[in-house]
Amino acid sequence: MTTSSRNMTSVFMTEQDKEIDTNDFLDNCEEEEFFLLRTEIEKHRKTQPIALCSVCFQPVVLRANTHRTTFFAHVKDSEDCPVKTTTNLTQEEIRAMQYNGQKEGRLHRENKEKISQLLIQDPLFENNVSIEKTFREKHPVGIAKQWRRPDISAKLASDKRDVVFELQISTTFLDVIIHREEFYKQNDAYITWIFLSFDQKKFTTLDIAYANKANIFVFNQEALYESEKRNSLILKCYYRKPYMTENLDIGYSWTSEFVDFSILNFDEENKKIFYIDTGKLKNDVIKQIQNERIRIKSEKLEAERIAREALRLQEQNVYDEQKRFEKYQQSYPNFKTPTQYKEKNHRHKQLSTKVVSHKSYGEAVICKKCFIIGKPKKLGRLFVCAKCGHECN
Repeated sequence: MTTSSRNMTSVFMTEQDKEIDTNDFLDNCEEEEFFLLRTEIEKHRKTQPIALCSVCFQPVVLRANTHRTTFFAHVKDSEDCPVKTTTNLTQEEIRAMQYNGQKEGRLHRENKEKISQLLIQDPLFENNVSIEKTFREKHPVGIAKQWRRPDISAKLASDKRDVVFELQISTTFLDVIIHREEFYKQNDAYITWIFLSFDQKKFTTLDIAYANKANIFVFNQEALYESEKRNSLILKCYYRKPYMTENLDIGYSWTSEFVDFSILNFDEENKKIFYIDTGKLKNDVIKQIQNERIRIKSEKLEAERIAREALRLQEQNVYDEQKRFEKYQQSYPNFKTPTQYKEKNHRHKQLSTKVVSHKSYGEAVICKKCFIIGKPKKLGRLFVCAKCGHECN
């Protein structure tokens, strides 16, 4: 067997939580390293495998052919795998196999143990918490043919609801997610997907979130700290919160809160668990935007009405003032408006440099301020109303 003819081109190393290229690894592996690893793989193969096929995630071993070409291989009598040339698996079976195999990583194992221990301490759950216990269909016709093996199975103490937890570490095919959710829905179990971190750019995260009212549950270091402090399972729930923007549109932001199962809600129809109904929040924001638009429109109409009324009053005042002037002119033939009075005074000053006393000014004027008709009073160079002192100009 040559290097290029190795069927298994990649292997998942569970302790490092990473996938390695078998050609690069084996071509650069020293003899001592090869045999020590070969022994470690065989030692843990049946209990806690450290090397898995990256396609089917079954345990693999290290072998060599007669030409001493090293390679990874499936063990004898292992289940079918696409890497094998004689495979008869369907695409759905292959993806389900890959999903189950991802559970063998170190992070997955460690956090699965932590969550199960917290559930045992949590008074909201019964003590019979199981790890990777086979969950068979509840209402089969004849022998139960369908089954799943969730990471953790538990039962609520209050109403005996079955709750299964699936710890999501890496990317998962959407059809695997859908089939798994559909299975638990048909068998009256509520599924809770748990992530170790929140990445709103990952499609797997968003696939699961948007199918659950835009809620996603995270078990990170903060959640672990809160859980250990309260001796119960505390998760950090991220949800997509809608809000009204300055432009009166809907904006969204991801926010988070620590939650336990006493404040979570159960979607009876889809058999899922959520914290915030973001659809209801969106409807509330839509109503808020509509009310704000109505308020702004009302204020605009009121401002326009006030402006029109002010203009009408201004025009009415001008009209009324003009009518009063006309009335005074009719009553007093010698009546002069302040402007006419000013023009006459100006012509008088041009004709004579002699100071004119108020006694020689025998024509009455109307004060523009108090509308009193009378002779103006001379004050220095100015002529002012004898009543209010307003300048006659």
